Amino acid sequence: MVWSILAAILFLFLLALWLIRFRYHLEYESPAALRVVAGVHFLWWKKILSADPLRALGKDPDEDGGNPGSDHPSGHGEKKPSIKPASGNHDSHGNGNKGMDGSGPGAADGFAGQRGALRLPESWVSLLGRIGNRFRRAGLKWALDPGVWRLIAAFGWRSSRRVLWLARPRMQSLHLGLANAYDLSRLASVWSVAQATLPALACPVSYGFGARAAEIRMRLGGRFTALEVALLGLVSLTTFPFGGLLRRFAQCWRDPELAGWQKRVLLP
Repeated sequence: MVWSILAAILFLFLLALWLIRFRYHLEYESPAALRVVAGVHFLWWKKILSADPLRALGKDPDEDGGNPGSDHPSGHGEKKPSIKPASGNHDSHGNGNKGMDGSGPGAADGFAGQRGALRLPESWVSLLGRIGNRFRRAGLKWALDPGVWRLIAAFGWRSSRRVLWLARPRMQSLHLGLANAYDLSRLASVWSVAQATLPALACPVSYGFGARAAEIRMRLGGRFTALEVALLGLVSLTTFPFGGLLRRFAQCWRDPELAGWQKRVLLP
């Protein structure tokens, strides 16, 4: 009975993840117009967000109304006078510069009389210092180890391929325009061959004559589910090279001395 309930809960959870759909598309229009639209859908509910990154990056900061801290006719930029505390450490009882324990002006805090009560042995302090120094040297050598970067690069390459498989971008529409009809016909023939070669480029294509030398309007989009995102995260977590990185760090811990080229990198 318990296993049946757990299996039903797991099935409903996976079904809910499968019903959550993500959709996106990018619209580009020459010379410099890019619009990004992303949305999430769950049954009849949906939420769509759009952005224009090129316009946002090229936006003049003066369009925001200026710096809030600058002089503004509305008076929001006025600076309030700051109140500086009086010099000296005066407590609530009027003891002047005395500390909390009343030991005189040399006391910086209220624990001066208790200092040394929790003091660690000198052997422990020296051992912790040696361990910290060795850990710092081993970590520095580990960060400069080529084997570590090979493992991270291989994981990054595999993860990028998985992300590309998840996104599955496809051409949805394309418009090509040229002022020269002969060049436009040649471009159309080349694009038809490219569509037959790469299925991802198969999309409705329109051609036209424009006043500008070249005109391109394209739309690229794709869709995926939350279940696929969860599977991607699980696969990435299980394939991350934790063991290889820990083994490389253990080798660096046994021999924390930097190689010659590593010293030249740190101390050119």
